[in-house]
Amino acid sequence: RDLHYPLRRQRQMCIRDRHLLTLIAPFFYGDPKADERESLFWETRTGYHEISGYAGILPLLLLVLAFLPKKENGFIKWEFYFFFAIALGGLFFSLGKYNPLYPLLYYGLPGWSYFRVPGRLVLLFILGLSVCSAYGFKLWQQLDLETIQNAWATKIAAILSLGLVLFTIILALSKPALLEYLRNFEIDRTIIEYQAWNANRAAISQQLPDFLFETRYNWMLTSSLIACALVALSWFTLYICKKKSASFIWLLPFSILLVDLLFFSYRFIPIKSAEAWREEYFPQSELVTFLQENAQGYRVLCLDDAIGYPGLEKHPELRPNRLMHYKIETVRGYDPIILKRYTRFVNKIFGNPPDAQQGGLLFFPRPPENHYLNLMNVKYI
Repeated sequence: RDLHYPLRRQRQMCIRDRHLLTLIAPFFYGDPKADERESLFWETRTGYHEISGYAGILPLLLLVLAFLPKKENGFIKWEFYFFFAIALGGLFFSLGKYNPLYPLLYYGLPGWSYFRVPGRLVLLFILGLSVCSAYGFKLWQQLDLETIQNAWATKIAAILSLGLVLFTIILALSKPALLEYLRNFEIDRTIIEYQAWNANRAAISQQLPDFLFETRYNWMLTSSLIACALVALSWFTLYICKKKSASFIWLLPFSILLVDLLFFSYRFIPIKSAEAWREEYFPQSELVTFLQENAQGYRVLCLDDAIGYPGLEKHPELRPNRLMHYKIETVRGYDPIILKRYTRFVNKIFGNPPDAQQGGLLFFPRPPENHYLNLMNVKYI
């Protein structure tokens, strides 16, 4: 197969060290679905959906409390350690280039070099966190209050909670310094992005409005305050669960977590009727009807400008892989597994080196010559 990604490219789409703050305050760097441009997620160019690992505040607290002292049989104990290692390893290696051990996986584990987004490993962190937090809640319910109060796990959880409060206080008191940092950060990123190494920093700064950094700072502070409130609410919920012995008491922390995650996720899940959803993503356009009636037994080739913007604004049904829904065969798609021979064939069509990178879409900037179209059984472009 093709798509063997060089280590340099594979380590680009990873979780930055400073991005770990979003595990506690998911919108610390802005909201990726905000309507206002100034409020959009800005910390990295990597898509937020690729590197988001927020699973709620309460599970993080319960993860620490899962180390409360309790004698368990061997299987349950080692099961917990297994999932804790899954969570820790997933988070550790999702750091990509910010993890000095990442090359060990790249060169030492067969097949690893075909993965291109280390940040997606955060899914393993969420899996491990889910299991370990459930184990932590079980221990919290089983142990007596005195044992919990004297346990080192409880003290560490309390220290981390107070650390978050202290961090938020420092954030609130450091507004001028943070505004200056945010401005310099954006200036540096502008210079790097446009390779304007000799640009005048003062001239760039004048084009950056003050309200941009005010808005970003407000997101930082507001997100931290919400995280503090959720930590306090989580502690209070656990205390109530300890004091009350009703069989349905587990519904209380479950409700807190549900509200937390719904507040986080509702912006990513638009609610539409089935008809509206089909009309937006799989419209029965005149183009689709024409291809369904005339392209059976043949393939369709969508050039690069058809599957990119502004082409997709007029024909969203041409987005890679969507024509499969209409049972229309195409030459290309967004495929993580592309045969190396097919890649070399496309490179030969356009005179590229045999092993030139084609990405997951293959590149067709212009129509190939007729004999290549006949070889691929293409009837319409």
